[in-house]
Amino acid sequence: MELTNTTDDGTADEDVAWDAVAFQPQSGKPKHMVVAMGDSYTSGEGAGAYSPESDRGHGKSTWNACRRSPNAWPRKVTLPGQTKSVGSLEDSFDPALGFQFTACSGAKTGQMTEGDPPNGWGIDGNFHEKTQIDSGALSADTTLVMLTIGGNDARFDNKIQKCVMEG
Repeated sequence: MELTNTTDDGTADEDVAWDAVAFQPQSGKPKHMVVAMGDSYTSGEGAGAYSPESDRGHGKSTWNACRRSPNAWPRKVTLPGQTKSVGSLEDSFDPALGFQFTACSGAKTGQMTEGDPPNGWGIDGNFHEKTQIDSGALSADTTLVMLTIGGNDARFDNKIQKCVMEG
């Protein structure tokens, strides 16, 4: 059984009544507070094994295809002074790292800070999510931001497709 506040619209802003909550205190403030933001290059589009909340509802008006993958490059990076990758540290709940992952496949530069006009994709950020800036991931404690953006603005996918198709 799993409890979640993820809603059909993908905003996760509905109240949920929990019958039990457990907290595990950290030994101290993490040395690295890392946020990965951006488009499909950062989210890991094509890398598979997407987190369920970022790859659900295909074919529905509530579709979310941000497709954040554990195989994305921000999780493969090893930070200075560390021996494990960001993903390994996150997966083991290592107290040296706090990691937030807001990248979204198909995101355009404006969706980092501005809502999307009503066009079937949602009224906030890409795929019904809040804009990446408004997600709450960034704070005064953030020590590193990993960011790629702009490929979708330049229609990079069409350029690559044309290049491959024409040889």
